[in-house]
Amino acid sequence: MRTTNWQMFRFSLVYFNSQTSIFLIPIIVSDSGYQGWTTILIGSALSIILLFSMIHVGKLKPGQPWIQFGEQYTW
Repeated sequence: MRTTNWQMFRFSLVYFNSQTSIFLIPIIVSDSGYQGWTTILIGSALSIILLFSMIHVGKLKPGQPWIQFGEQYTW
């Protein structure tokens, strides 16, 4: 798959912003009344879903900038 610099920036921006939630995991695990490993698995699954959805959106129109993406749907 050929990617442009803008596509890589778009994917990495969303991915790295979603990874900041990893710092919340120790708080969730220490304060939870249930087993913390389920929280880690669910959080990891949500992160992977977010990453794959951003990759899918980026593949829809690879030549169009992210700012202009979806302008045809404005009210």
